[in-house]
Amino acid sequence: NLPAARMETLATDAEDVAARVRAELGSGEGPLLKGGVVIYAFRKAYDYSELWQVVLNSERPRGLTGHAGVAGDVAYGAYVLPAGEDAEETQLLLAEQMAAAALAGRGLPEWFCRGAGRAVAARVAPKALLAQTWKMEAGAAVRELGSPTDYFAGRADPAAAALAGGGFVGSLLGSGKLAQFVKAVDGGESFDAAFQKIFRSPPQQAFVTWASRNAGR
Repeated sequence: NLPAARMETLATDAEDVAARVRAELGSGEGPLLKGGVVIYAFRKAYDYSELWQVVLNSERPRGLTGHAGVAGDVAYGAYVLPAGEDAEETQLLLAEQMAAAALAGRGLPEWFCRGAGRAVAARVAPKALLAQTWKMEAGAAVRELGSPTDYFAGRADPAAAALAGGGFVGSLLGSGKLAQFVKAVDGGESFDAAFQKIFRSPPQQAFVTWASRNAGR
């Protein structure tokens, strides 16, 4: 339900952002994902809530304004447009959903897709005020997760899990490691084997270490 001019602007932004996300994922000139990804951008939170009701058959979690997943054979990202059409924040949110959708389409765990999406977005648009907010609030969100088991099982508060996940996964992604990880997964390695190989630790152990250093900051 966006005006045609706004859709055209978003399409232009998406082309630029997609190239930068491909670089982070190590995709080069290839697609983010075989078959591509679909991005849904909504003008109002109400419109975004309707997607949850129609596609996911549930109510939108409180405080959540974007998510990525797979419906049928379609990998998608969906989000509410930023108020005021801020260019940096628009790129940030586009990058978050593109990266998360590309990873979700590979069958990777939701917690990793969500966290990596935020981490990639913060690299693409580091000057966005929202990116700074994510960074500042990531550690404090750990207190709202419950246990690490709740976080990895998807039982934690979705908004808190997104904040903490961005900080946690972002702490792992130095020196092109996400591209190395994606290459390993695309080459046939299991998620756990690739994670151990690239990040030198099982996910749960890495999370506990990160959380103990950052909780409450």
